[in-house]
Amino acid sequence: MVVSTEQTSGVSDQETSWESVFSLKISSDNLGADLTIRPGMIKGRALSTSIVIEYLHNKDISQERIIGDNIYQALKQLQSATGRMDFSPVSFVVAQGFPPVRGEDGWVKFYHPQAQRVKIGEDGHADYRNIERYIYVKAGEKLATLFEGIPGKPGIDVFGKPIAPPPIKRPKLTIGKNVQEKGLVQDNKPFIEYFATCNGAIFSTESSITVSQELQIDSNVGLGTGNINYDGNVLVKGDVEPATSIKTQGNLMVKGNVETSDLQISRDLEVSGGIKGDGKNVVKIGGHLYAKFIENAEIEVDGDVIVEGFILNSKIHSLGNVILNGSSGNLVSSTVSAYMGLTCANLGSQAELDVTVELGFHFRNERSFEDLTKRLQVAEKEMEKILPRVQQIKQLVQRSRGQIPEDKKEGYRKVFEEYNQKNKFIELVKQKLEVLKSSRFNPGEVQLVVRKGAYKGSIMKYRRQVEKIEKFQSAFMMRFQPGQDKAAMVAIKPQK
Repeated sequence: MVVSTEQTSGVSDQETSWESVFSLKISSDNLGADLTIRPGMIKGRALSTSIVIEYLHNKDISQERIIGDNIYQALKQLQSATGRMDFSPVSFVVAQGFPPVRGEDGWVKFYHPQAQRVKIGEDGHADYRNIERYIYVKAGEKLATLFEGIPGKPGIDVFGKPIAPPPIKRPKLTIGKNVQEKGLVQDNKPFIEYFATCNGAIFSTESSITVSQELQIDSNVGLGTGNINYDGNVLVKGDVEPATSIKTQGNLMVKGNVETSDLQISRDLEVSGGIKGDGKNVVKIGGHLYAKFIENAEIEVDGDVIVEGFILNSKIHSLGNVILNGSSGNLVSSTVSAYMGLTCANLGSQAELDVTVELGFHFRNERSFEDLTKRLQVAEKEMEKILPRVQQIKQLVQRSRGQIPEDKKEGYRKVFEEYNQKNKFIELVKQKLEVLKSSRFNPGEVQLVVRKGAYKGSIMKYRRQVEKIEKFQSAFMMRFQPGQDKAAMVAIKPQK
């Protein structure tokens, strides 16, 4: 469109500059441009769309951002107004950019706690010992989900320059050992899920995650770490402090000393130092036990007990061998039950404190035998109460020639059902007791080896055999076998 104001505008031909006709205002964010046009000529040229665009180009306004339709409408309005001798300027939006589109921040979701949790007791005090600092995970368990975020889209200002969108949070995860990642698209969004490839302890920070098959603690285990409940192997590079609890389905290796009895180890316990019990709990070990010494402890071991030094004021129950290796491997003021055999330097001490050794004895089967015996006694007493009722019902049925009143049938049925169940239970218990009766003892040969000597107060038991040391006995060995009346004490060369 061409707008001519040559005859009617009353504007001097000398006003030919761009600024005398156009006034451009750019918004502070450069996303909009408003143009004001006053009637006039530009160097003798009538106003037209091309003149306006030429002016805008001179102002570096982008061609793509110019709104041509708005220019056309403005010039049309201006032409109409000047035809009515109205020379008022016309203002309108001549160019428009578009703002950037904000993206979506990324995030990481962990499915296990990262920080230790302090438990508050009913009295309001914090329990730092029972914090769950070490978290166990199983193979295939989901550990974390990562959404890296969706970048925003840039905008364009009226000059055609891009406007960067606001930056988004783009978390990154450093993946350690035994962690597998899998991609997932949900609601058109990409996610990464992380899974454990093995059983182990999970260690995570805000930017890393790893799973260790062995839980390693570089310090003492105590108030600083809390109690340990772990399904794999545990390595403690310091001591295990008093009143601390450790439960593990794997091995426990302690580089220092163990000063607690609250241990439940499914496999081996290896202590570079010694074990000092607290007398409050029984240490339970599903495998073998290795230690430098044992003091004031009660320990149940399914395997061997191998000690470099002494065992003092303790109760040891072993389903393997009990071996005190070193020259100071003395068994003092203690009770030891060894299914396979026992070897020590000295049995007892010069103080003549009591020491009892029971050989070839299966302590677990003995407990089961005692427990079943008690249950059998209870069941037989209950049966004694049921039998008179059963006999009475049988007599009533015989007298009535099998014609049992309807109102009595249900009661009779329950009595006989209870009798049958109790009778089956008693028979089953008797069968188990018969098996346990013999399995309480080792069916093979069991040896006792005393490398230096046994002191007065030492007692040795094997089945019905009981040997008491009444005076110091130099180094000897005894072989115990089923069916023998008495094991011979054979002298051996004393060891230093």
